[in-house]
Amino acid sequence: MLLFFMAIEDWALQRIHANLLLPWLVYLSWVNWAQPQLLIAGILGLACLFLIYCRQAMGSGDLPVLLTLALVTSANTLPLMLLLSALLAYSYLRLKNAKSAPFVPFLLLGWLLSLGIEKAITVAL
Repeated sequence: MLLFFMAIEDWALQRIHANLLLPWLVYLSWVNWAQPQLLIAGILGLACLFLIYCRQAMGSGDLPVLLTLALVTSANTLPLMLLLSALLAYSYLRLKNAKSAPFVPFLLLGWLLSLGIEKAITVAL
């Protein structure tokens, strides 16, 4: 639910209160300490830090949201979520001829679509 409100805030204001996710990130890191999701989230976090500070291609509010989603989703669903989010954001940029877009709403949509696809595949099997 918090992610939904952050997506609306990012869409309207182009910034979010990402500090609200820090306690949740600490808890998820503690729970997933021996899981491969923590390593994947760490590698993803380093790539995001490069995109934020060296390339200025992402906003700093996207990092806690992306890390939270990386720790919540399974290692199999995460690449699908990232692919869907990137494709949705790219489609939006191409349709609007814009140079930047809020990424949190697309992360939310990609996460919801990937969860739906995962559920549909497991029900079909």
